[in-house]
Amino acid sequence: MGMYEIEGVVIDSVSCIDNNKDLKLQDKRNIIHSLYEFQKMFDTGYTYFRVYDILKKYHYLISIPIDKHPDYEKLKPKIEEAKRNNETWFWLDNESLIKDIGKEGNGKPLFHIVAGSSIWQKLVDSGVIEGEEKQGVTQLPWLDMVDIVVCSAKEQKNTDLSAQWYDTMIYLVSPDLEYCDEPTETDLLKIEQIRENILFDETVYPLIEKQYAFSRGALDFLKQDTQASIQLWIKPYIYWLENH
Repeated sequence: MGMYEIEGVVIDSVSCIDNNKDLKLQDKRNIIHSLYEFQKMFDTGYTYFRVYDILKKYHYLISIPIDKHPDYEKLKPKIEEAKRNNETWFWLDNESLIKDIGKEGNGKPLFHIVAGSSIWQKLVDSGVIEGEEKQGVTQLPWLDMVDIVVCSAKEQKNTDLSAQWYDTMIYLVSPDLEYCDEPTETDLLKIEQIRENILFDETVYPLIEKQYAFSRGALDFLKQDTQASIQLWIKPYIYWLENH
């Protein structure tokens, strides 16, 4: 079963970063790249087309005529078979896919890749990808990425996204879940800072219980967890529950 809550928080975070007027284009590309690298850690689907216009705007999702693909000759039979089977989209390899095959006006379908992938690097090296699309991307540390996103959500008064990140951060504060290492003292300070920025408004609290970890009984398990990082994270929410 796909982790739709992760897909949702990534998609909504991409939109939030798009709406941040203070970040430069390259900063936004790096954050978007980091969000999708984060998504890859979980059982999620391909969500790039759900925010297609935003990803194109920041030159992160790149669309190229199929005959420019480095393995085009090998892929021809696969493409023709897909056309015969009326497939709407399909993977060419692990990093590139075709969408809306047969609907293109010039007869040449486009394949789609993201900046930073190995096939993107091949096409940059060969000169196929030029301009802003050939600028590289940098993956941010997870906590730095989340900090920027939740501060953007706070600035935009986006309480829904804040509640989503309160839920999602469970994965990043619990080393038992194997998504992160044991938090250092510096990490714990950063985590506390992120928590305060998420809980910027009282209206965030009632939205939290609608999230995955807090609506399916997991909270009872979290209460019993002995990890300091988990207790640090859930303490203000527990206090709110007990006093409202």
